Amino acid sequence: MENNPTVVLASSDADAGASLGLLIEQATVARVVDTTEKWEGLIALVRDHEPDLVVLALGGTTDALVSRTGAIADQLPNVGVIVISEHSDPRLAARVIRAGCSAYLTRGAVDAEIADAVVSVVEVPHQYTPESVMQLDEEGMLRSLSAGKGPTRRQDKPKLYARNGPAVLVVRPHVVDERSLYVGRTVPLIMSAEYSIDIDGPHDLLLAEWLLMRKGAAHAGGNPA
Repeated sequence: MENNPTVVLASSDADAGASLGLLIEQATVARVVDTTEKWEGLIALVRDHEPDLVVLALGGTTDALVSRTGAIADQLPNVGVIVISEHSDPRLAARVIRAGCSAYLTRGAVDAEIADAVVSVVEVPHQYTPESVMQLDEEGMLRSLSAGKGPTRRQDKPKLYARNGPAVLVVRPHVVDERSLYVGRTVPLIMSAEYSIDIDGPHDLLLAEWLLMRKGAAHAGGNPA
């Protein structure tokens, strides 16, 4: 590994930075020589270590991303720059590459690479959250499941998610051994309700058939009923 490229890793998310650094080390593709969570002082840090690469995952505005990439490319022309961004717009990627970026990755792609599992989920409708659902007591009377302990206004309720039809998309062997999907880095693939129908009865099947018919009519230029 001593002959592998050296890397200075700059990530504004400490947990994501640690996971990414661990991935780089475990894959033996490079050796991380230092990390930072801030832009300030990064140029000096890179000058001190003289790495082969800088992995830039600091977030921020699109203009800041372009200017920071350009600053490293201008001041440290012998250092490659890999940018990891939450922005997937190809026009931004083109701007960053023109500024001197060697490679541009979206954060979603990186999350999938460093994840222990990828699970598809759908947002739970607010009327089915613990604060809204009820159960029957011993006498058959309705009682709140949360006993009034959570927020009742729709705007105040936390977003909850449930596994949907596609369910587990990617899982590493050690997750199977531990018998839990949620022990490490489990990345969600959040899907719309339209693509999250579970066929558990005839009404679900009718809804799925109607959605398929509607989508087919839309592609054909028709007017679905």
